Amino acid sequence: MSKANAPQVAKLLREHAQRTALRGGNPYYRAKAYSRAADSLAALAEPFDRLVEEERLTEIPGVGEAIADIITKLHGTGTHPSLEKLRKELPDGVLEMLTVPGLRPEKVLRLYKDLGNRLACGSGSRGEGRPHQEGEGTRCSAADQGPAESCDLQGR
Repeated sequence: MSKANAPQVAKLLREHAQRTALRGGNPYYRAKAYSRAADSLAALAEPFDRLVEEERLTEIPGVGEAIADIITKLHGTGTHPSLEKLRKELPDGVLEMLTVPGLRPEKVLRLYKDLGNRLACGSGSRGEGRPHQEGEGTRCSAADQGPAESCDLQGR
């Protein structure tokens, strides 16, 4: 796999920020830190690869040691264990809800908790989803089944 460039890493950091904000509790400061770091990466004037190679990521505004470690891992592998853990906790459809004007992370999290799997199913960009099976995770794949099918957990 080729190494992720600055825009790709910034996108992953933004996803990390969104998922952290949706986690609940009080991770707001952490989510803001990831967002600030992503903004700084997007505006880099110096070559990103050089900063990573020379271990100078902490020179970027908003990037401390912890975020520098995350950026390094994202750059090298395209993912990070903490991001993967967050991806398992919340389906992609929940992130899509953040694009709705007026829906703040707290409201999206409340909707997700109240509606559970019903929200995750059919949450693709065209309303596609596939039925969940008992004991299965919350991710739906539009590729698995067509748009006319809905989640079989909705009535439960």
